[in-house]
Amino acid sequence: MRKSEAIWIGATVTVVGILVAALMVWGPPLSDAPPDLSSNVITDTRMIPMLEQHRAMMEQMRASATPQMMQMMANDPMWQMLDSGDMIGMMEDAEADMDRMMGRP
Repeated sequence: MRKSEAIWIGATVTVVGILVAALMVWGPPLSDAPPDLSSNVITDTRMIPMLEQHRAMMEQMRASATPQMMQMMANDPMWQMLDSGDMIGMMEDAEADMDRMMGRP
C-alpha cells in the first residue's frame, strides 16, 4: 500500500468516526418509543368555537346577499359542507390522520 492510499484511508476513517460521534451526541434518541407529544395535541373542541364564529360570519354575509348570490352559495359545495356539519367531520378526520402519522395516541 502506498503512502497516499494510507493517508486517504486514514482520513476517510477519521471523517466517518467524527460523523458517528456527532450523531451519537446530537442525533435523535435511539429509543423506538415515540416521543410524548400529548402537550402538543390540539383537540377538536378547541376548533369548534372558531368554526362557529366562521359560520356566524358567513351567515351575516348571506343575510346581505342578493338572490343571485344566494343561489350561487346554495350550489357551492363548501357552503353545503358548512351547512351540513360535514366540514367539522372532515377536519376531525384530518386531525386524526395527522395524529396517526405523527405517532400520537
